[in-house]
Amino acid sequence: MQEAGLEVDAFFDNPRPTKAVRQMVRRLLMESNRLYYRSEAGISKLPLGSRTGIYAARYIYAGIGSEVQALGYETITQRAHTNKLQKLGWLARSILSTGVSIAMPQSAVLYAKPLPEVQFLVDAAAEQASGKRDWSDKIILAMQQLREGDIAKNSSLIR
Repeated sequence: MQEAGLEVDAFFDNPRPTKAVRQMVRRLLMESNRLYYRSEAGISKLPLGSRTGIYAARYIYAGIGSEVQALGYETITQRAHTNKLQKLGWLARSILSTGVSIAMPQSAVLYAKPLPEVQFLVDAAAEQASGKRDWSDKIILAMQQLREGDIAKNSSLIR
C-alpha cells in the first residue's frame, strides 16, 4: 500500500476502488503470475502424490486472478467468482501437468537462486535432506520464521 501511495488507516476507514488501489491489485496479480510460472519447476520435484493438488491450487488461484482482471482489478465492491466447470477444467489440467512432469526434463529455473522470501524453506529442506534436523521440527521452525517475518513486515507497514 505504501508503494501505491495509500495510507493504511485512511484506506481501512473508507475503502474505495480508486485508481491507485486498482493499479496496486494489478501489480500484485502480475507478480503472482510471475511466481506461479516460476513455481512450476519446483512442483515437478515434489512427491508425485502432492503434485496434482499443488498444480490445482496454482491454476485455481491464477484463475481467480484472471477474474479479478476481468473486473478491472476492482476488488472492493465486487468479488471475483469462478464456477464448478472452471474448477473441473483446472483440475483436469492439473492431472495433465502432473503426468507431463513425470516425463519432461527438469527446467533450468529449478536451479535458479531462491527468492529471498522462500530461502528459509530451501534451507530447511536442505538441512532435512542432510539429516541435521527432524523433518517436523524443521517445518515448525520454518513456519515460525515465516510468521516472524510477516509480523516484522506488517509492523513496518503500520509505522
